[in-house]
Amino acid sequence: MVKVETSVLVNQPIEKVFEFVTTPENDSQWYIGVESRDHTPGEPAGVGSTSQSTMRFSGVSVTVDWEVTGYDPPKMIKVKTVKGPVSVNAEYNFESISAGQTKVSVHGEADVSDLFSLADPIIERMAQRQWEASFENLKDVLEV
Repeated sequence: MVKVETSVLVNQPIEKVFEFVTTPENDSQWYIGVESRDHTPGEPAGVGSTSQSTMRFSGVSVTVDWEVTGYDPPKMIKVKTVKGPVSVNAEYNFESISAGQTKVSVHGEADVSDLFSLADPIIERMAQRQWEASFENLKDVLEV
């Protein structure tokens, strides 16, 4: 099991950060490796809503279907994969530090054993670095 945790401070109000992060079509703007991500048209955000993404990690491209399993705007969203070659559970938390600053954190776990033969610690370090870089991208995109 691969586990990842990271956080970043974004100089934007919590509502703006939550809205951006929880809109699947925005993922390719900040998350490294996401080539595309779309949600089911006409489906409101919330528990049970779904999306599909195509991602690249360590040279491997995969398509996975996601489902929202927890939703408490603007504080938290939980997602899990429901179809695809990896099993992922992730929880994003949003905390208002001040009127114009938000702390975004993620805790994720993934089973990638069907995709990679490398030892989990190696994949875990690679995933951790990818998340950290993605969160720095998120900060850059939202603070423009």
